[in-house]
Amino acid sequence: MAFKDLALYCNWGNGSSTGYFAVSTWSAAASIAVGALRRQSSPVSFAERIFVAVAAGTTGGSEPAWTNPTRGQKFTDNTVTWVEATGAPALNNDATNTNNWNAVKNTSVSQGQIIKNVAGTHYFIATTGGTSGNGSEPSWNTTAGATTADNGVTWTCLGAVGGFTNWGCPHAHLSTPGSDLASTTQASTIYVSHAHDETCTVDPTIRGFGSYANPGRYLCVNSAGSVPPVSADLRTTANVTTTNSSNFTIGSGSTAPMYYYGINFKMGSGSAGNFVPQITGPANYLDTCSLQILTTGSGTWFYFNTADALCVLKNTPFTFGHVGQTLYMTQTRLRWLKTTSALNGTIPTKIFSWSASNTGGDVECIGVDFSAAGAGKTLVDTSSGSARRAVFRDCKLDASVTKVGANQANGLEVDFWRSGSAGVNYNVGSYRQNGTLVEETTIIRTGGASDGTTGLSWNITTNANASFIHPFVSPPIAIWNDTVGSPVTATVEGIWGGGAVPNNDDIFIEAEYLGSSTSPLASFIDDAKADPLAAAAGHTASSATWGGSTTKFKMAVTFTPQQKGWVLVRVKAAKASSTFYIDPKVALS
Repeated sequence: MAFKDLALYCNWGNGSSTGYFAVSTWSAAASIAVGALRRQSSPVSFAERIFVAVAAGTTGGSEPAWTNPTRGQKFTDNTVTWVEATGAPALNNDATNTNNWNAVKNTSVSQGQIIKNVAGTHYFIATTGGTSGNGSEPSWNTTAGATTADNGVTWTCLGAVGGFTNWGCPHAHLSTPGSDLASTTQASTIYVSHAHDETCTVDPTIRGFGSYANPGRYLCVNSAGSVPPVSADLRTTANVTTTNSSNFTIGSGSTAPMYYYGINFKMGSGSAGNFVPQITGPANYLDTCSLQILTTGSGTWFYFNTADALCVLKNTPFTFGHVGQTLYMTQTRLRWLKTTSALNGTIPTKIFSWSASNTGGDVECIGVDFSAAGAGKTLVDTSSGSARRAVFRDCKLDASVTKVGANQANGLEVDFWRSGSAGVNYNVGSYRQNGTLVEETTIIRTGGASDGTTGLSWNITTNANASFIHPFVSPPIAIWNDTVGSPVTATVEGIWGGGAVPNNDDIFIEAEYLGSSTSPLASFIDDAKADPLAAAAGHTASSATWGGSTTKFKMAVTFTPQQKGWVLVRVKAAKASSTFYIDPKVALS
């Protein structure tokens, strides 16, 4: 069934007397008016529902068999007729998000669909589903409980717009309204009360819904504020906690992007289990939320495991309960943005870990404060044998943290840009299977690269995996070129402890430039030996002044740009188990 709701409401409240639980429970031999709301006396967990009376009367001696109802299901209760309508905007006093008749004209209307007339004065519920009319709007009978025929649909009047209470008919569990909206054809929002403090004893799955053009949204808002909520009503206090010891899944089942604001997702007990921020569609966006594992079990982790999916966290920290917990990457692409105090609770020994059996799992962190992870902590664990890729840009780190583990193998790519503990702007780190690159402020070239105060160079240290056909490749050094049609020479200075200048199969540079005037297709030139079987030649000795006494050299390439633009120069270190200091200030002449 498809319901054309524009929003739904959810408020577990305190789990006993507020929110969903403030709705009156069914009682026997009660006098009921049209529009009255009742909930089950003993609902099944995750099947808590609210019913609206569409025919007035007196309830029977025993509660209807509505333990596990479906959306829009009708129940006869002595002389009263009930229809399930949990979370519907009209019954939460939200006329704005209640469609009028024009939105359902000449469409298949599901039993239980609530609309307003085009004039916006009264609400009507489909008590018989079918295809609505294709002509003029029906002549509505606006007496509560009266019916109006509309081709194959029968509408029953629920009363005047404004006749229901704000937040008076909310869903209980956060997972339920998402399931209700999964088949809707309209853009949808789930408003979650700031007082929502839900506890689940079974595994919750926060369901995705919506479309590519109109992604689904779960928004924590002030339920004492405006209806529908406005920007000033956004809050960050909604809680969803599971006390079970298995999975807590966020975003499952959707083929559309999902957005969550201000919700705290918590795994509260048990010694195993994991959060699974997953999606079968394009992306999950968590904005100003939190992800918390409160259990002290070591077998619990945050698990990013859906292939080709994107999970974006903005201002969203993690809380851990054991040093053995981790952010476990298998296939999902994780982008973590603008988060202070990102790590809380018991800080894990390994922050990011990768699966030994599943490749992938890219990480990009921008503006994230990791400073809670200090001595004895590793930011990127490399103990598994799979490929790993991570980028940290403008992040705060503790000076004693281990950035990358010792087992740097099998496609490792980890980069740090302006990420460190001190207030400087030149921090850099590049970790690969065949070596590392970090900034250096002592062994530097006079007149070389500087942040304006501190001179710096790049320390490139290769390991046994480096070779001419598999060199360590530095990040690109960018320099703007204004010359067109004439030769340009790019020179990079270096120093090492090899005794003689290195050969052009030990270390070399490659320049990427605009070599065509008719397209932006890159052209490349390097000063390496011609091929793996060619004889090597020594680089040119340099007379530059360095803060060291080892062998100075320079590498240069000459090329003819055909357009102005950036020239990108990469240093490639091929000699195994060697250390080079490179000045990342390219000279163009």
